[in-house]
Amino acid sequence: MLLALLEGDAPAIEALNRAQAAWTRFRDADIEAHFPLGGNENPMRLYGSMYPMNYAYVRASLARDREAQLQVRINAMRSY
Repeated sequence: MLLALLEGDAPAIEALNRAQAAWTRFRDADIEAHFPLGGNENPMRLYGSMYPMNYAYVRASLARDREAQLQVRINAMRSY
């Protein structure tokens, strides 16, 4: 939806792509902070059998937060 609103505005699309790439790096670093591992540690051994579900929950939560951020931007652009 946001890309559709930005259609034809190459600088805005490029900036959005850079922002999204930065957010992806943030997401991955934040997940790593939730479940820090050292060396060759096995996350299942360190965090238990619930690790895959907890990892997925944190990742989905961050994605929902990002979706909400982008929705605010979409709503603002529609009001211009």
